Amino acid sequence: MRVQRLAEKALADGMERAHGYHDESGNALRANAGTVVVLDADTGGVVAMASNPGFDPSWYVHGLTEAQSKYLFNNDNAPSVNRATQLKYTPGSTFKSITALAAVKEGFASLSGSYPCEGTYTHPNDESGTYFSNWTDANLGYMSIAKALEVSCDTVFDAFGSDFYFRWAQNPLGANGDLLERDLHEWGFESPTGVDLTSEERGLVPDPGWAATRPDLFDNGTWIPGGDILTMIGSGYVQVTPLQLAQAYAAIANGGHLCRPHIVDQIMKPDGSLDKKVEDHCDRTVPYSAQQLDYIRGALRNAVQYGTAQCAFAGFPTSQVSVAGKTGTAEREEGKQDTSWFASMVGPDPDRPEYVVVTMVEQGGFGGQTAAPITREVIDALYPKLGDASSPSCVAADR
Repeated sequence: MRVQRLAEKALADGMERAHGYHDESGNALRANAGTVVVLDADTGGVVAMASNPGFDPSWYVHGLTEAQSKYLFNNDNAPSVNRATQLKYTPGSTFKSITALAAVKEGFASLSGSYPCEGTYTHPNDESGTYFSNWTDANLGYMSIAKALEVSCDTVFDAFGSDFYFRWAQNPLGANGDLLERDLHEWGFESPTGVDLTSEERGLVPDPGWAATRPDLFDNGTWIPGGDILTMIGSGYVQVTPLQLAQAYAAIANGGHLCRPHIVDQIMKPDGSLDKKVEDHCDRTVPYSAQQLDYIRGALRNAVQYGTAQCAFAGFPTSQVSVAGKTGTAEREEGKQDTSWFASMVGPDPDRPEYVVVTMVEQGGFGGQTAAPITREVIDALYPKLGDASSPSCVAADR
């Protein structure tokens, strides 16, 4: 209960703080809604789940007033919806931790390889004039996958997306899928997590079959390279729930076990004795080696200490509690500001994180600017003996 309260407060405070920041056009960030999910990495147990804006459940005891009903159901910010499970979002660069592993699994990349991080990327032999931009137009040279995660280089992953597309073009996996879609399904994306709550959103992993149903988005419904390229960086049409992303990061943290999240831990009898202990369900595994998962955890520790989350965790005692995390900044449709993400794994033992913390703020700007500082406050709540480490101001933080 203590962590739940502090997660709700950290989310509300972080959203309010974001209102003082501005987007790249100079407009104040709206930061109108968000969520924080905290999971036990080993069991999938939900430690905290905050959704903002929210409401007082006691309103339902005597029936909703007209004002309460209007607030809940005629409100653009949808306070009646649990944003952790009932809405899907483009995950931005938090997805790169997953797609990097997929690229290694399929032989398009290796843990010892080096790849160009240029300012723009063009799909080979594409004469349409289409190019994909990195977050910087500078050529950052060749780098490892770990470095690409640390600095969040888009163009390294864009090239892997082309590889997935060429593999599909040469050998389609039936009408609906390609390798990237199949690999992402292995992490539970586009499927409900099975959490013991109602109305869970499935999300979306775009594929050739889906493209065929959307001629409004794809010319004649034909799958194109950009489908895989944008999915690799958590952009385009891919959508996940914050709980799905937390479930996947927990699998990275715990050595590859995909645990079903659960709110209920035990059921008690009226006299206070135990009636039933809820069993953990971690029987599904992702097909990656301990070495590969350890590599990603190490890369994400570097992202916190030296990369895109460095500002938010300045001064944090990582020698006592290790933090591995990935920022994400997801572009939205015209008129909407970027979604701010931070997905993390934390614990005293860097090789066996205890918790996963995922924070998402709608129209919250850069991931390192809004979501990462909120996550830091939640981690302070998980480990109160660290002392009060207030979140720094990261106005110009990286993506």
